[in-house]
Formats: sequence, structure tokens, C-alpha cells
Amino acid sequence: MGNFRQIAGMFRSWRVAAPVVLALAVIISATGLAVYTNTTLIGVRKGLPVQVLLQERDMVVVSQGFTELLLNTAEIRDNPTPEAIDEALALLTSVKVRVAEMRGTYNFDNLVGASAMHALVNPALLDIERWLTEGLNGLPPTSPIVLDLVDRRARDTGASIRDLMNESLETAHVLLSAQERKLDRFRDSMVGLLALIGVIAVGAIAFIAHYLSERHKVETILRAAKEEAEEANRAKTLFLAQMSHELRTPLNAIIGFSEILKDEMFGKIGAERYAEYASDIHQSGAHLLSLINDLLDLAKVEAGKLELVEEVVAVAHLMAETVRLVRDKADKGGVAITVEREPSIERIFADRRALRQVLLNLLSNAVKFTPRGGAVSISARYDNAGGIAVAVRDTGIGIAPEDIQTALTPFGQIESGWSRRYEGTGLGLPLAKSLVEMHGGTLEIASEKGVGTLVTIHLPRHRIIATPETAEANQRVAIA
Repeated sequence: MGNFRQIAGMFRSWRVAAPVVLALAVIISATGLAVYTNTTLIGVRKGLPVQVLLQERDMVVVSQGFTELLLNTAEIRDNPTPEAIDEALALLTSVKVRVAEMRGTYNFDNLVGASAMHALVNPALLDIERWLTEGLNGLPPTSPIVLDLVDRRARDTGASIRDLMNESLETAHVLLSAQERKLDRFRDSMVGLLALIGVIAVGAIAFIAHYLSERHKVETILRAAKEEAEEANRAKTLFLAQMSHELRTPLNAIIGFSEILKDEMFGKIGAERYAEYASDIHQSGAHLLSLINDLLDLAKVEAGKLELVEEVVAVAHLMAETVRLVRDKADKGGVAITVEREPSIERIFADRRALRQVLLNLLSNAVKFTPRGGAVSISARYDNAGGIAVAVRDTGIGIAPEDIQTALTPFGQIESGWSRRYEGTGLGLPLAKSLVEMHGGTLEIASEKGVGTLVTIHLPRHRIIATPETAEANQRVAIA
């Protein structure tokens, strides 16, 4: 049942459904064409013989008309009355009508008898009609000379009609034989064409069936691989979370004791070098703890176990705090930092620790990848949707557009001379992006090699704690 549903789901894709429908349409069309062709052939085979028989019947009728005319001519000799002549003329009229009907009924391309009949009989009918009506050279229609002429013309025409009937039958036989051969060739051609269409349609259906089978196998393999990857990712996330907790405890001890030694809280420790070593131990431990915290946070985000602790956050204080944490590193690197904020943006409802982590990661990256003499700025303003846009801009080495996606991937690092000068795990931007998205916002990067980078986080409008100044600013944004 599951396989049937899967195959049914495949058919919902137009890439699969379209060829199947096309193949079925070809088969149905070919079947319909075969039925129509067979019906047409039967009709044609029957049609021409029937037409020939009808023509021959009409030719016999015309011949009989001339035979009756001969009989009437004999009666006129014995009884030369106007009534007898009128009867003969009426007979002529009926024969003339039949000949005209033949000419309009039959296809002269195939049945030449009807056309020849009209050419032969019509002049004879006109002559006989004129002689029986007007006479000839002053002789009346009842004159024996006129009647002999009528009799002779009728006999000659009747004999010609019989000859024409024989010739017409021979011609019809030739035409029927030729038509039969043409129909046989046409039938054979159609059978071959329909067979080819059938083979193509069956082949297409077989190909589609094979394609569906292979696709099912591939999807099964991919699904299994996806499940394995997800399981491996869950195991990795669990391992990172557990190891991070395990590492934090001894690290906190190392950091705490090294700070005691560095600050000589219980008295002098002797040689000056010991103090330097203690300071190095403290800095290294703090850096390692920061990396572990990032790993732990990212593992919690991926596992869906990181929960936001939302509170009222003063935007100006949050920006000042994060700038203060990177100011010392910026001063040592010769990088100037500036802060800008729209005055009406005062407070938001968010997770203070998460946003502090986001801004700290963005500012640390900006300072790290900006050479001496460069500048970094952080600003807060309203975006086009009425929310808040916090932007961190630098004049550093920049990122190529095709590498931005790599920078947003966990542990993704872009190879460059500047990036290799500094330590890093590649977790800063991915973690920042995840934390911003947990707030319902987005993180955007615009960068150019050798020019600098602009990272903007957008927080939704409902995160802003409204004040009269906020309402007025939002109104200005809406009007703009």
C-alpha cells in the first residue's frame, strides 16, 4: 500500500504524468484512427460498386426508352395521330430527364459511362424531338420519310448505348481493380503506421515504468541516507552538547585559578615570567570557553532546545556594551568604531543574552577582518516594514558574493590571507543567523571583495516597545 501511494505521488509530478498521459493519448488516438480507417475502407469498397450498378441500371433505363421510342414510331406509321406523336415526345422528355440526372449524380472522374451517355444521347434526343415536332424539309412529322429517319436514328443510338454499356462495364471493372489495389496499399500502410505507433507507445510506457522503478529505488536510498545523516547530526549535536558541558567545568577552574595567579591575589609568585604565563593561560582559557559556548549554543539551536528568555532590552545600552567589549581589540588593530542610533528606538522585547551574542559576533568579525586604518560602524534604524534594522558595516577585506553562503554555514571558513591570520571556527555568523531567526527576524549580508561588508539584522515590528516617538517614526516610515 505504501509503494502504491508513493507511485501515485510520483504521478502527481507533471514530469512523470505528462509522458504517461501522452502515451495513453497516442494509444487511444491510434485505436480510434484504426477504427475510423477500417470503417472508411469498408464504405469505399462498398460505395464504388454500388455506384457502378446504379449507373448501369440508369443506362439500361435509357436504352429501354429508345426501344419504346422505336415501338412508338411503328405505331405512328400505322396510326399517324397527334396523340401518338405526343406520347412519343413524352417518352423523349422522360429519357432526357434521366440522362440529365445521371450527369449530375455520378462522379465522371471514375464513371465515364454517365458522361459519355450524356454526350451520345442528348444530341439524338434533340434531333428526334425536333423531327417529331417540326418535321424535316417541309415534310410533316407523320411523313414515312421523317418516321424512317427517326427510326434509324433511334436504332443507331440504341446500338451505341449498348456498346457504351459494354465499354462502361469494362472501364468500371478496371477502376474497381485499381481502387482495390490502392485500398490494399493504404490499408497496409495504415497497419504499419499503427503498429509503429503502438510500439512507440508501449516503449514509452515501459520506459516510464522503468523510470518510476529506478526513481523509487533512488528515493529509497536517498531517504535512508537522509535518515542516517539526520541521525548522525543528532548524535553530533548531542556529543557537542555533552562535551561542551564536560569541558566548561575544568575550563572555568583554569580561568579562575589563572586569574588568581595573574593578579597575584595571594601575594607575589616569584619570577615575572610566571605572571606572563598565567596571563597567557587566562587569555587562552577565556578564548576556548568562548568557542565552547558558541558550540553549545549552536548545538542547542540545532536540537531545538535553546529557549529565548525575553525581557525589555535598552537598545542604546546593548550597543554600547558590545562596542565596549571589542573596543580594546579595535584600538590595538588601528580600527575606528562609530555608533549611530535613531533616537526613537529605545527599547525592544527580546533575549538580551542572545542579541548581545549576535552583535558581539558581528562586531568581532568586522574588527578582525578590517585592516589598520579601516573603520567599523554599528547603527540602528527603522526598516521599510516598520521593524528595526541593526547594521554592522566595515571597510575590511570583504566577501565574494559566491562565498556568502559558505560564510553562513557552520564551520565554513573562506580561504584568504586575512582569514588565515586569525583563529576562528566559523561559528559566529551561523550562530548569529540562527539566534536572529529565533526572534522572527532575518540576517542579510552584502559584501564586495576589497571594499567591505555590511551585515544587517532585521527584527520584526512587534518586538519594539512603543513610545510616542516610536509611533511618530513608524508613521514617517509608512509615508516614505
